[in-house]
Amino acid sequence: MAVNNASYITNAGIEVIKKLMASKGPLVFKRGQLGSGTVTSADAARARTSLVTPVVNAPLVGVAYAGGAATVEIQYSNENLTQGFFVREIGLWCQDPDNSANEILYCYAAVGDNGDWMAPKTSAVYFRTYKIESVVDSATSVTVTATPGLMVSKEEFNAESTLVRQIIDADVGAVYQYARAKFSEIDFTTEVKTVNLTNTLAYPFNGSQQTVPLAISRRNADYEVYYEIVGGGKNVGDVTVTDKLLNGFKLAYTGSAPTAQIIVHVKGGMVA
Repeated sequence: MAVNNASYITNAGIEVIKKLMASKGPLVFKRGQLGSGTVTSADAARARTSLVTPVVNAPLVGVAYAGGAATVEIQYSNENLTQGFFVREIGLWCQDPDNSANEILYCYAAVGDNGDWMAPKTSAVYFRTYKIESVVDSATSVTVTATPGLMVSKEEFNAESTLVRQIIDADVGAVYQYARAKFSEIDFTTEVKTVNLTNTLAYPFNGSQQTVPLAISRRNADYEVYYEIVGGGKNVGDVTVTDKLLNGFKLAYTGSAPTAQIIVHVKGGMVA
């Protein structure tokens, strides 16, 4: 049985801690990594020197260091992903204290059967953020090789909102322009739905069309609908999106399959 929702300092990571205890040097986190493999025990997780089935590297965007523990934020966009996978393991790599050109798997996070589905870019382009907490008590300082600005987090959005509120008494017009420029490209309204379609007609006829309601009504119908076929086999054919309204649209497939399960991502349409 796979280990679920647990993170471990690897044996190699323990060796890094021992070296930093002696040298009092900095602990430098270099990158994250996402994979689809699993481990069956805590000992197996600690023994890892790499992910079981590594899939993609994920940049680091920040670190919070307090009380002998570091929470490292990993962020990944599927904009270059051609084949989807379940994120069942996460690795946190650090710099080798003995050789800065080398990297060591410091922490192994076993997500297991609770892994997120990372869809390919053809379905929708989005970001996923993971926070890995790890003991770093022996290090004099903790840094990350970060790739800032990938995506605004909720905390950053709230901080910017606070700044806007502080400015508002001085110049309402300036605040409006500031907020519009700062947040206009941030989409907090992407909606994800799983739709099950059924076709009872014989090919070449098809009666699978179904109205898909939106939980969040749009301000205009110029929104994008990305889709991913997850059930129904190879005879689903093409997927069509028609009759887009502010509160929903129609979805159908063109093939001969009797059923199809489709995950749709709805994005945009919120500008008045």
